[in-house]
Amino acid sequence: MSLVCSIRPGLEAPQRMNKGIQRINRNGWSRPDPMSATKDVIGPAVGGLLAMLAFLVGMLWMFRLLTNCRITDRVLFVTIYSRVFTGVGVVRGTMKLRNAYLKRSQTVRDKEFLVEMRSRNLKPEETEKGAGAGRGRGSRSSGVGSDREPE
Repeated sequence: MSLVCSIRPGLEAPQRMNKGIQRINRNGWSRPDPMSATKDVIGPAVGGLLAMLAFLVGMLWMFRLLTNCRITDRVLFVTIYSRVFTGVGVVRGTMKLRNAYLKRSQTVRDKEFLVEMRSRNLKPEETEKGAGAGRGRGSRSSGVGSDREPE
């Protein structure tokens, strides 16, 4: 039995983490590789979360040094942390929606282009009929950039 983890194409993790998740899926429970799993997936995920928390603590410490305002633990956990995580979620969600919109727009443009190419292939070539009517097969003049009149 293997670990099943699927990531939808629009919601891909960063490249290194994505490759780590694919390696974990490929190896399954029979051949686990904890070093590469820690290095590629667990480390960056935990490191990112800890960095965000440490950044908030550092910002709060700087705020307390620069001002005389005291922030209680309740205010910290109920308002500040929740607003920061909500803000990060909104920004990431907006970025993902923008990427999804751009992919959808490109898909629509590609489909319209293919429909236009199909419709051009179905129409008879009117330019060949109109341009080739005055010239025969043995004509010397090409009609393009030539000063001679057709014979």
